[in-house]
Amino acid sequence: MLQGELQSKRRYPGVKLKITPLGGMGKVTQNMFMYEYEKEILIIDCGIGFPDSYMPGVDILIPDISYLLKKIEAGSTVVGMILTHGHDDHIGALPYLMPTLPDFPIYGSSLTAGFAEQRMKGGKVDKVVNVVKDNTDIKIGSH
Repeated sequence: MLQGELQSKRRYPGVKLKITPLGGMGKVTQNMFMYEYEKEILIIDCGIGFPDSYMPGVDILIPDISYLLKKIEAGSTVVGMILTHGHDDHIGALPYLMPTLPDFPIYGSSLTAGFAEQRMKGGKVDKVVNVVKDNTDIKIGSH
């Protein structure tokens, strides 16, 4: 059990929200988090990382989504993805990971949506990012 999960269970015993970093934890890059509530998953960001000098021949790093794929196989549903902004460490892994994931809506600001769609098209992924305007409420999932 993750330390944050243990603390959450002590403070909020009835809450079933679980936040899992798939990348970006302790690093500036490779950002990707999943928020689980019951059988629904919301993904935040999908970024690349940059290799260190001790990784010759490696061009980019992508988040490890094996845990996410196991949750999907076990019956969880990805209800959407939110892109926080358009830097590569938040959108750069989209063309690499989207082909392995089921179809779900992606959300971001107008600028972020444009960057993300261009990034995906460069990787031969045809996916629309839903534009969310400032101060607009959206409902993602059933809760």
